[in-house]
Amino acid sequence: MNSLSCVEYILRFLLGDVADVDKYLSLIGYLSDNQQFCNYKIIIQPCGFFEDDNYGKMEPQLPLQTIENVPLLFGESKISQSDNLLIINADIVASSYFLLSRYEEYIHPQKRDEHGRFLGQYSLPYRVGFLQRPIVEEYGKLLRQWLRAVGVNIPEPTAQLQKAYLTTDIDIPSIGRTWRGLAKGLLNPKTAQKAVKNYLSPINTNPAFTFPWLSEQRNKLINSNLCFSTEMFCFFKTGGKTKQDKPHYDIFSADLQYILNFCHKNDINIGLHASYEAGIYPQKIGAEKLLLEKATGEKITANRHHFLSCREPKDLQVLENEGITDDFTMGYADMAGFRLGTCRAVHYIHPATKSVHSLILHPLTVMDCTLDRYMNLSLEDAYELCTTLIRQSAQNHGEITLLWHNHYHLEIYSSWQKTLYEKIIAFLRENL
Repeated sequence: MNSLSCVEYILRFLLGDVADVDKYLSLIGYLSDNQQFCNYKIIIQPCGFFEDDNYGKMEPQLPLQTIENVPLLFGESKISQSDNLLIINADIVASSYFLLSRYEEYIHPQKRDEHGRFLGQYSLPYRVGFLQRPIVEEYGKLLRQWLRAVGVNIPEPTAQLQKAYLTTDIDIPSIGRTWRGLAKGLLNPKTAQKAVKNYLSPINTNPAFTFPWLSEQRNKLINSNLCFSTEMFCFFKTGGKTKQDKPHYDIFSADLQYILNFCHKNDINIGLHASYEAGIYPQKIGAEKLLLEKATGEKITANRHHFLSCREPKDLQVLENEGITDDFTMGYADMAGFRLGTCRAVHYIHPATKSVHSLILHPLTVMDCTLDRYMNLSLEDAYELCTTLIRQSAQNHGEITLLWHNHYHLEIYSSWQKTLYEKIIAFLRENL
C-alpha cells in the first residue's frame, strides 16, 4: 500500500467499487499544467494543499462554498467544459484527504478533551453541519457524474448495504464478582441478597453476561438472508493501570475464559480493546495484543481503543506495526456521524507522511452511550438518528458498525438501550 500515492488512492476511493477502475482512473488528471490537459477527460485543478509551503497550514475557509449542493472544503465551485474535456476547480481530492486522514486533528493537537480525544464538537463537519453526511461518498458521486458528462459510461455502485459489524466492548465483563463488589452490595440491605447471588452464582447467570442475547440479535440478521453480510466482534482488554481502565479484569480468569469460550463456540470474532493507558502510550499495544493471543490461542488482528481514545492520527502506525489489520475505533465519543467523511472501510492515511498504509479503518456508525450520555437523545430521536445513518450507509454502498457494550443496556445503566438495539436489528431485517 505504501507504494500508492495518496492522490491516486483517493481518486480510486472516490471512483468506488467499480470494475476496471484503472481505465477510469487514467481519464482523470489532478494537475495544473495545461500542456497535459489533452491526455485526460477530467481535470481536477489542485488548490495547492499538498505543496510543502502549504501542507500543515492550509485549512478550509469559512463560509464554505458548495458544489452541486455538496460542501466544498478546498478549491472553487467553478466548472468549465471544452469539447470533451471538463475542468473542475473544486479540489475534491484535497477535500477528501482532509477528512479521510484526520488532517484536522493532526494540525490541531491542542484541541483535546480531558481524555486527550479530539471530539466531534471540535470538528469542521460538526461546526459547518455535515457530520451526519458521508461527504466523501458525495464527492465520489460527483466525480462519476462528471465522467458521464464527457461520455464515459461509468456505473454507480449498487445502493445497498455491504456489511454490518455488530460489536461489543468488554469494559465490565461481570457485576459483583469481586470481594469489593460483594462488600459494596452487602452494605445496603436492599441489594445484599442480589450481591451474594452475583458473587456465588456461575458467570453465565450474571446480569452482565448478555452475550447470548447479543448473539441472538446477530443470528436474526444472518438467518434473514439479507443482501449484506454480518459479523460480530467482542473486544477484550488485557492491560491498562489507569482508573479509566477499571475494572482491571484478568483475561486468564475462569470467568473470562468462559466468555472467550462462548465467543469461540458462537462464531464471535475476538479483538483487542487497547487500554486507555495504551492510548496514551501506544508502545504498550504490542504487549496487550500478545497477552490476548496467549489467552485465546489465536492471532488477533482487530482492535478498538478503550474510550475511543486513539489520540493522534500518527498513532495508528503502531497498530499496523503490531500486526493489527482492522481498526474499529473511528467514531467520536460525543457525536454519532461520519468521523472520516465516509461510510466505507478505508486504508489508513498517515497525515505526517501523506502515505497510504495497509491498516483498514472501519467507520464507527454509532455507540450506545453516545446517544444518551453525550447527545441526551430520547429513544425516539436516537432511533431516528441511527436509521438515518444506516440508510445513508446503504445508499452509498457502505458498511455499518454498531457498538453496544455488554453491560450498558442493562436497566441499571440505561432504560431504553436494549429496546433501541432490538429496533435497529428489526429495521435492518425489514428495510434493507
